[in-house]
Amino acid sequence: MKKRILSFCFVLCLALQFSFASVSLIMPHLSGANGAQVTVPVKVKDFINIVSMQGTIDFDPTVIVYSSVQDFGLPGMNTGNFGTAQVSNGKLLFSWFDGSLNPNTLPDSSVVFSITFTVSGSQGQNSVLAFSGTPTAIEIINSSMNPEVVITVPDSVLVSGAGPSYDLTLYYDTIAGTQGSNVDVSLRALDFININSVQGTIHFDPAVATFSSLLTYGLPGMSSGNFGTTQAGNGKITFSWADLSLEGQDLPDHTPLFTIRFSLTGPQGSNSPLGFATSPTPWEVSDSLFNTLNVDTLAGYMRVELNVGMNEHDDDLMILTNFPNPFNGQTTIAFNPGAGVSYQLTILNVLGECLFSYADIAHEGTNTIQWPQPGPAVTEMPAGLYFCRLEAAGQRTGCMMILE
Repeated sequence: MKKRILSFCFVLCLALQFSFASVSLIMPHLSGANGAQVTVPVKVKDFINIVSMQGTIDFDPTVIVYSSVQDFGLPGMNTGNFGTAQVSNGKLLFSWFDGSLNPNTLPDSSVVFSITFTVSGSQGQNSVLAFSGTPTAIEIINSSMNPEVVITVPDSVLVSGAGPSYDLTLYYDTIAGTQGSNVDVSLRALDFININSVQGTIHFDPAVATFSSLLTYGLPGMSSGNFGTTQAGNGKITFSWADLSLEGQDLPDHTPLFTIRFSLTGPQGSNSPLGFATSPTPWEVSDSLFNTLNVDTLAGYMRVELNVGMNEHDDDLMILTNFPNPFNGQTTIAFNPGAGVSYQLTILNVLGECLFSYADIAHEGTNTIQWPQPGPAVTEMPAGLYFCRLEAAGQRTGCMMILE
């Protein structure tokens, strides 16, 4: 019996030892060209009932140069809480204490402060961003005046070439339909690798399109409960998803994260943007290491087409595709309306403006057209989404093209 009691006490002690609370300090991976400024947010996880925190952030001063601190997320925090005497040696010190001793709790991924650096290194160089204990030790104290276990998630700043560098791309479909019809729009991704969470606000014009329903979900565990539709009447739908396994999820390129059905209610010829709003839920994507990723976003459009009596959703529509897609430079548009059939091919931008139109009589088999046509336009077309529309024999079909 005595041995059992001792064994129980030993197990209990182990359980207590490993049940101590912990707080995570997280910095993301960023990149920027020489001369550009990058702002590094310092985020927290499990920041519960905290009254003080301190530490040292290390970086390589030959690659990035300290500029400023801002975005203070704790009561009373200001520039006076930071020691900058050693930034020329790559060390930024911070120390904050809530003089009122009120416990402070922040939601996961909250920014406690951010640091702006100027990129000074050469392309390909990398500066570590790390929490160190020298000269100011890393310490976080809770309202019981006990130290928390601190988990630090360091990362780096990479000197890139000119222009922004992105970790992944999110884009909406661009789609058209007649007034009163339903259209199904997906949010899709490129380079969706090892993703732990994604959230954001979808923006559209409620005078042109109205929210109808949520159709499909492409992420594990995602359901209607991940979406907020109370502001749909104002043109905003929010969503927030996290991988509860914390293992990170991968999706093949162009896979829908989810699909939403809208009803086109606006006048003929009108357009509704599908945009990435910053409120009420800001866009944020993180990976399984809690890095906040740099996301490239491409807006889409819903267009109310003129109703000219053509079939909009016929299962026997002509096959229309383009390859490669996405493309850089030119793409080949392929279609097969049938031998001897008159057709018209139109390229539209996301505003519904006609960029290219071509009419001819189809030959037998697959017909192909290169776009943009050879010439200066190949280098002048901006990256983004384009819509290709084919009309022939009283039918209409379309496809979306992505110029990188």
